[in-house]
Amino acid sequence: RASEDNHLNNIGLFPWELYGAKESKFWLSPSHGGDRFRVDVFFFFREKDPDAEPFYNRFWDYLAAQEVTDYRFHWGKWQQADSSTFSQGKYPRMNDWLQLREQYDPDNVFLTDYWREHLVGP
Repeated sequence: RASEDNHLNNIGLFPWELYGAKESKFWLSPSHGGDRFRVDVFFFFREKDPDAEPFYNRFWDYLAAQEVTDYRFHWGKWQQADSSTFSQGKYPRMNDWLQLREQYDPDNVFLTDYWREHLVGP
């Protein structure tokens, strides 16, 4: 049994969640438009740990090299730096959602720098 002090030593810093997900009606769901097999890759950060970006860049490069094109990110996990451009082509209702976001938050009160980069774009 893993103790609270060493649980990251037992599971590692780059765990993966692999599971089937039923179709979702929510526009930004990775399962919008059909059932999906989900691969959610994430990183446990501790101050002394290595930078996660090189790991994820290799992961995205691998997907591109394999010509894997039908995938969507989990919004709560690591995102590519250019994910706003990527998302435009992957989520059919993305533009509808962006218009609603602008309508309900015209002053960008709820738009952090992170979400501006990863969701809305420059």
